[in-house]
Amino acid sequence: MKTTGWLQALYQAEAIQPILAIMQEHRTEQLRAQAVWVVERVLRNTDLARTVSGDSNVSTALVDAFRNGNYDAKQLAEKSLKALNKIPNISIVSTTTK
Repeated sequence: MKTTGWLQALYQAEAIQPILAIMQEHRTEQLRAQAVWVVERVLRNTDLARTVSGDSNVSTALVDAFRNGNYDAKQLAEKSLKALNKIPNISIVSTTTK
C-alpha cells in the first residue's frame, strides 16, 4: 500500500477504525471535526479509501457531520461524500467566510 508518512503510520497502527468510531460517536464538536478531517485525508488515498468506503456507518457519520457539524466539518464532510459518490459534485456549503 502506497501512502504518505502519517497516514501510513495510522494505517499500520490500526488507528483508522478508532478514528471512524470517534467520528460516528461525535463526542464533542472538535473531535468530530478532527475525525472528519482525517477521514477526508484517508479518502484521498485510493488504497485506504477502499478500507472505509464500504462501511455504511462512515457515510452516515459524514452526512451527520455535513448536517450538524461546524463550518469546517461541513466542508470536509461534503468533500468526503463527493469522494464516496454520495452527493453530486457541486458545492452545497456556502462559500462565505466563517
